[in-house]
Amino acid sequence: MLKKIKLSGEQRKILTLPMKNPVQIKGVAGSGKSTVALYRARHLHDTDRGLFSFPSVGIITFSKPLAQYLRSLLPHVGDADGANVGDGLPVSCQTFHAWAWKLLADNYPGFKSLNVVSGFKRSDVVKNAVRIVGGKSSDVIFNQPTVFFEEEISWIKGRGIRTLKDYKSTPRTGRGTSVRVIESTRELIWKVFDSYNQLLSQSNSIDYDDFALMAEVIVNKGTFRKPFTHLVIDEAQDLTKIQLSVLTKLVSNETNSISLIADAAQRIYQNGFSWKEIGLNVTGGRTVELSIDYRNPRGIALAATKILKNEKDRSDFTVLKGVKPGNETPIVKATSSDDEAHSWLVKELNRIEFGDETVVVLHRRNSGVNSIGQVLQHNGIEFKHFRELGNGFPESGVVVCTMSSVKGMEFDHVFIMDASSDQIPMRSTGQEADEELLSAERRLFYTAMTRAVKSLRINYVQSPCIYIEEMLA
Repeated sequence: MLKKIKLSGEQRKILTLPMKNPVQIKGVAGSGKSTVALYRARHLHDTDRGLFSFPSVGIITFSKPLAQYLRSLLPHVGDADGANVGDGLPVSCQTFHAWAWKLLADNYPGFKSLNVVSGFKRSDVVKNAVRIVGGKSSDVIFNQPTVFFEEEISWIKGRGIRTLKDYKSTPRTGRGTSVRVIESTRELIWKVFDSYNQLLSQSNSIDYDDFALMAEVIVNKGTFRKPFTHLVIDEAQDLTKIQLSVLTKLVSNETNSISLIADAAQRIYQNGFSWKEIGLNVTGGRTVELSIDYRNPRGIALAATKILKNEKDRSDFTVLKGVKPGNETPIVKATSSDDEAHSWLVKELNRIEFGDETVVVLHRRNSGVNSIGQVLQHNGIEFKHFRELGNGFPESGVVVCTMSSVKGMEFDHVFIMDASSDQIPMRSTGQEADEELLSAERRLFYTAMTRAVKSLRINYVQSPCIYIEEMLA
């Protein structure tokens, strides 16, 4: 899989985009957006030499696995025709949080001594904050599960909201309608938010959402030296408003060169903002759309696209206009138990002639990924988990991970395990599956399906999830 790559067909349209000021590259799944990200960076780097000072080009992306994947491709990026690879592409490629960590470590006194809470530890802090505020109130908002407050806190920080006044006046775009939030409710939520931040401060802690808020203070200083002449942002649709706002401050005033690469159909987080809100104008000739799927066989591409027809708002979606040949359709396997599902998985994996073939086995939850790993190990099937890959990426073999970890990547064979009604859409106890949640999970399922280059197998236990039903309808 990790071989010399080149631009194909309509991907070459990116070479006509201007080098100054923001541009947007939209595309369907399989249109090669990650390839385009690398070649946009290459084009900017090579063309800019001699025009401005020696260029500094950076690629920022959403997830650590995707950053690892892109770094593994850098040595294989030549010119637009895939020739003259040389030493590969001399650019930095990292996640927003990795970049921000270094910025804060170098510029924020005491940053390295702070604890960064996440996962269960963060949930415990949120629970304590809810208990402190909710113990003095009988409001029904405190009947909501902890995950509601976790997500609301992340949304507040992701929007860059710093005062109760701003919170009250900001539409809760992307937060759904299953929970009725009126003005008095916002005041209570803000008290939870404030209590949460106080608890973090008392334990000398921050969370990952704080990285962007802290970085914003630094990049807005008049003494801040902008590190890039050009910045390429892959999977831009899943970054928060405050993260993108910070990134816009990293590019030299001379070029103001920011390339946004995005697919609204693969947006898996409920951020709810527009490029215009952060001062990015990509209208007119500053946007290119890639509408041909070079990755998925026709049968798989059409099956994935079919579930998107159930999205109420498809105004930002790029319309699929072409696919590569191939009638392979998704194989859907119903099983009566997890044990039967695991036996089927092992049997199917043993049928694949690996050689230089790549396989990914996906589950919606980390617990499911861990169970799959145990099954594969017990049956003598070699595999790697994404957390074990470091900066490399396997050229063959089996990888196991969550569905949300494979954005921007591709594999010859894709298995989606336990796509059952009690697993997908994923929700916490008491959380209703409102339209926002159903939409976010539908786009995630679409993203997982469209990683497949040759085959796609989907398993469910007892009862299929709604997205399998939509696909088969």
